[in-house]
Amino acid sequence: MEQEGIGRLELRIGNTREYLGAGRHLLILGRNPASDITIDGECVSRSHARLEYRGGRYYLRDESQNGTYIYWYEKGIQSHINHEEIELTSGRGKITLGQDLNKTDTKDVIEFYFLSGSSKEMNDNLSQENLAENKAENKIDYSQEETEIFTKAKPVVKKTLDLHLAYNFLEEYNDRIMVLITNDGFIKYYNYHLERLTRRKYVDFIGQDFFSFIHPEDRQNLLDLITQIGLGIGDKLQIKVRLCTANPRWQAYTFEVSAITPSLQALGLEGIVLLSLLEQSTYLQGGLLSGRYRVVRSLSNSNFCQTYLGEDTQRPDNPRCIIKKLNLSHSDIKVMEVARRLFYQEALSLEILGRHDRIPLLLAYLEDNEYFYIIQDFIEGQSLDQLLTYSWNCLEVVNLMRQVLLILHYVHSQNVIHRDVKPANIIRRSFDDNYVLIDFGSVKLLPSTIWNKVGDTKSRPLTVVVGTPGYMSPEQSLGKPTKSSDIYSLGIIAIEALLGKSYQSVRYGWVSELEQRNIDKDLIRILEKMVTIEPSKRYQEASEVLIELNYLSLMNVDLEKEFE
Repeated sequence: MEQEGIGRLELRIGNTREYLGAGRHLLILGRNPASDITIDGECVSRSHARLEYRGGRYYLRDESQNGTYIYWYEKGIQSHINHEEIELTSGRGKITLGQDLNKTDTKDVIEFYFLSGSSKEMNDNLSQENLAENKAENKIDYSQEETEIFTKAKPVVKKTLDLHLAYNFLEEYNDRIMVLITNDGFIKYYNYHLERLTRRKYVDFIGQDFFSFIHPEDRQNLLDLITQIGLGIGDKLQIKVRLCTANPRWQAYTFEVSAITPSLQALGLEGIVLLSLLEQSTYLQGGLLSGRYRVVRSLSNSNFCQTYLGEDTQRPDNPRCIIKKLNLSHSDIKVMEVARRLFYQEALSLEILGRHDRIPLLLAYLEDNEYFYIIQDFIEGQSLDQLLTYSWNCLEVVNLMRQVLLILHYVHSQNVIHRDVKPANIIRRSFDDNYVLIDFGSVKLLPSTIWNKVGDTKSRPLTVVVGTPGYMSPEQSLGKPTKSSDIYSLGIIAIEALLGKSYQSVRYGWVSELEQRNIDKDLIRILEKMVTIEPSKRYQEASEVLIELNYLSLMNVDLEKEFE
C-alpha cells in the first residue's frame, strides 16, 4: 500500500510526464538514451540518479559525479546530494542534475508533484499562480491534461525495464551472454557475463548501439535477422556473429534471437532478446583443456577453486594430473590485470617448488575467459589421513617428521609458507613409500591478495584465514602465519600418529599419555617445542628440528647429505 496521505509521484520535464507509485517502482534519470528521463547536459552523468518507490515511500538516490539538486517549493530551500539518498515527502519541487537550479537551462528542470488521484486534490496542491507559470513555460493545456490523466482508471505508462525484476531473471544465465535490446538495436539491459568477457562497465553498454560491438562483416546478417523477427516472419532464430571482447579481440558466438521471452513479457517489456548458446571454452577443444588435458572427475569444490582429477593425453599412457580451476573473474579491468599478474607469480612459485622431488611438478598454467587453470602432476599413493588408523611406532613417526621437515626446509628457503600442512595433504607415494607434500595454501590467498592490491586504500586490509582447524597454530588462525606455523602443524600430526587419536581429544593430556607409553623423552620434548602456543618459543626453522631429531638414538642420518 502507498504511504497514507501521499499518492503517486508525477515528474514533468517539458511535455514529458512520468509516474512513480504502486504500479511502477523505478525511474532512471540521466544522459543515457535508455533512461526514463533523458537530459543531455555536460554536467549530467549517463546513469545520474534514480527514483525508487519502496514500502510506500519515495526516494531519490544520486549516483553521479556532480550530484543532484532538489528545490522544495514549500520550504524555499535547495538541497544537494552526492552518492546519497533522500526521501521525497508530500508537496512539490524541482530536480536538477549536475548543476543547481540557477545554472540549469529551464528545459532541463524536472518538476515533481504528489498526486492523490483527483483533479480537485491536484489543484489544491498547485496555486493558480504556479499553474499559470507552468502553462507559460511548458505551453501545456491543463484543462485537456486533467481529462487525459484523471478520467482514465489506469493511465498509459510507457513500458520500461524494471531493473530489479529483470535482474532476477537475466542473471540466471550466468554461464552465457544475454542482452535485451530495443527494436532499433540499442541495449536496454544485459547480464554480467557480457561485462566479464569484454571487461567493460555498465556505462559502456546501457543505451549503446549493440551493433557497434558486432564485427562489421556480421552486422548486416544480424540486422536482417532482427528485421525478420520484427515482421513476425520467424522467432528463436540462430546466428553466429563475432563479438568484440578483450582477448582475443573478436570472438565468435552463436546467439538465439527471439522477440521476447515469456518471463520478460510478464514484466511488460518489449524488444529483442539475444541469448548465446552454451559457449565452448577456447581451451576446451574436443572436450580437452588446451587440447590436451581431459577432466575425469571432480575432487573438491569451493567458491574460489574447483579441483579435478584429469588425464594428460599427450604423454605415454595418459598419466593422471590435477587440474585446479581458479575463479578470479571481475568486470574491472584493473582488478583483472592485478589478478593476471598475481596468478603468474603464483604459477612461477609453483614451478620453482615443483623442482623438489617431494612436491608435485607444475605441468601448465592457462587462462581462459577469465578462469585460471593450474595443472600439476598427480601423486599416486595414499594420503596420511587414510594411514592414521592405528598408533605408529616412534621410528615410523620420526621418519615421517624427517621427510616432511626436509620438504618444508626447501619450501621455506623459497620464502613460501605452505599454510595447510595436514594429513590429507601428505601423500605416501606408491612406488617408493616416500612422503610428498601437496596443495599449497598460497593459491587460496589470491582473492584476498587481489582485493588488498586494488581495494580502497582507506579501508582495512582484507584478512583471509587459510588452513584447517585442528592443525592451524594460534597465529595462523588470526591470519598471521609464519614458517613456524607449518612446524606447529607437523607437530600435531606427529602426536596424532603416536597416539592413534585426534589431538583435540587429548589436547591437555597428550604428554602424560606418551610418557605412559614409554615414548622417547627427547622426542616428547621436541614435540612440545613444536606445538607450543607462543610462536617465539617454537622452532623457527625446519632445520632446527632436523638437527635435534638427528641426535635421537632412533636415527642415524647424515644431515649434510639430506640438505643437499
